[in-house]
Amino acid sequence: MQVKGISFIARKQEVINRFGEDSWIKFKKKISKKLPYFNRNILPITNIPIQAFLDFQDELIKEFFNNDTKMYWTLGEESAEWALTKGPYKSFIRSKNIETFIEQRMPFIWNSYFTEGDMEINLDNEIIHIKVHTPILHIYFEYLIMGYTKKALELVGAQKVEVKRIKGVSVGDKEIYYQFIIKS
Repeated sequence: MQVKGISFIARKQEVINRFGEDSWIKFKKKISKKLPYFNRNILPITNIPIQAFLDFQDELIKEFFNNDTKMYWTLGEESAEWALTKGPYKSFIRSKNIETFIEQRMPFIWNSYFTEGDMEINLDNEIIHIKVHTPILHIYFEYLIMGYTKKALELVGAQKVEVKRIKGVSVGDKEIYYQFIIKS
C-alpha cells in the first residue's frame, strides 16, 4: 500500500499554517535524517510507502501536537475543508447531494489518496455505515479518515452529523467501523 504525495503536502501546509515555515523546515530536516525516504522532493503524485508515511505522521504528531493522536481527527477535518472548498474536489460538493457524494465521490477520494484498501460505505436512510479496510491498521486511518468524512458531510449539506464509533483501532479493535447519523 502506498499513499499519494498530496497527503504529505497537505501535512506540510497544515504545519506551515499553524507553526510557520521555519518550523516546517526544521522538522523536514530532522525527519529526513530519521526517515531517509523524505530526503527527496515529494510531488502530489509521488507514491510513498505506507510504513514510511505512517512513521512520518507519527513523528509529526509527536513533534507538533505533544503526541496527541486525536489531532489526526482535526487534521482530517482540515484536509476535507481544503480539498472540498479550495482544492481538487471542490466540484464534488456543489450539488449538495449527500447520497451522490457518499456513493460516488467518497470512493473516488479514497483512491486518489491510497493505492490499496478501501472504504466500505452503506447508506441506510439517515445512517451512513463506513468500514475502512487497509493492510496495515493504524490510528491514522481511523481518526483522519473519519474526521475527513464528518467535515465532508457538513460541507455537502448535512446540518447535524452525529458520529458513533462501532469499532476502532483507538480502542483496541482490529477493524474500523463508524456510523454517521445525518440530518440534512
